[in-house]
Amino acid sequence: MVMNKKVLTIAMTFLISAGSFTPTFAAENNDVPVTTAPPAVEVSTGEAIGIGTASGPAVTGGAITSGPAMEPGTPAGITVTGSSITTGPAVEPGNPSGPAVTGPSITTGPAVEPEKPDKPSKPTKPSKPVKPAVAYKVGDKIKSGGLIYEITSVKNKTVRVSGMTSKYNTHIIIPAKVKYKKTNFKVVKINEKAFADYTRLRKAVIGTNVEKIGKEAFRGCSHLNRITVLSKKLTSVGKNALTGTDINLKITVYKKNLSKYKSLFTNKGLQTVMVQSGNR
Repeated sequence: MVMNKKVLTIAMTFLISAGSFTPTFAAENNDVPVTTAPPAVEVSTGEAIGIGTASGPAVTGGAITSGPAMEPGTPAGITVTGSSITTGPAVEPGNPSGPAVTGPSITTGPAVEPEKPDKPSKPTKPSKPVKPAVAYKVGDKIKSGGLIYEITSVKNKTVRVSGMTSKYNTHIIIPAKVKYKKTNFKVVKINEKAFADYTRLRKAVIGTNVEKIGKEAFRGCSHLNRITVLSKKLTSVGKNALTGTDINLKITVYKKNLSKYKSLFTNKGLQTVMVQSGNR
C-alpha cells in the first residue's frame, strides 16, 4: 500500500490466535512506501490417537514427531521422528520376536552359543575270539578212503576202524590219521569184527598209530593172505582175530618188533602163522 500526501510507515503485526488478529499502526515522517509483513503461521498439533488404534504421526509445522507408543500385547509398530526410524516397544515373552530396527541397521536377538562337540569315545578293546563250538562228538562216523571210522575221544582226537564202505574191496590201507571237519584224528584201533566176513579182502596194511586189534577183526576173510604191520605201538591182538583167514597168511613186521609180535599173533585163530620181518 502507498500513501501520496504523507508517508507513514505502518508496522503491522498479525497474531493469529483463536481465529482473531489485532493490527497496530505507527506513523513516521518519512515518505516511504509502507509494506506489510507476512503473517507468521503456527499450526497446533492434532489430537493424540487413543491406545488400541493404529498409531499415526502427529504434525507440528513441518516437523514430524513420534506418535504414542503401543501398549505391550499389541503388534509392535514403528514410530517416526523426522526422517529417522526408532524402535517400537519390545514384545512381551510368548509373542513371536522380531528384529528391532534403528535407522537402516537391524539388530539381532541374543547370540546362540555353539554346541560343544562331543568328546571322542575311547576305542573299545577287541573282544577275544570265540572258540567255535565243537562240530563232532564221540561216536560220530567218518567215511574216508573206503573205510569207516568212529570217534573214540574228542579230547585226544582218536578214532577206531569199524568197517569198509564196500564189501568188494580187495585191499585196505589203515592210515596213521584221518581228517574230519578240519581236524586230524589218530587211528588207534581196529574194532571188533571190523572186517569180519569180507571174503574178497586179500591184503591189509595196518597204520603206525594202531595199538589194538579187536577180537574177530579179520574173522572169515578167507582170501586174506597178507598183512603188513607198520605200527610199533601194537600191544594186543584180540581172540580169534585171524580165524578163517588163508592158511598161508603172512604177517610182516619191523625187525626189532619181530619177537614181540610173534607172540601177539600166535593162537589167534590159526594153528600156524608166519610172522616175518621187513627190511626196516
